[in-house]
Amino acid sequence: MASSSGDVMAFLRQAGVVLDAEELPTTPLVEWRGGGPDRWQE
Repeated sequence: MASSSGDVMAFLRQAGVVLDAEELPTTPLVEWRGGGPDRWQE
């Protein structure tokens, strides 16, 4: 489970997917449950 957008980006990189931080909220590769990257305080 991720607790920050950085965690999500790291999981994606490990899977061979490289995204810009601006792409993260809208990519269809992530199913946001209970909020999204705007809900986390980094």
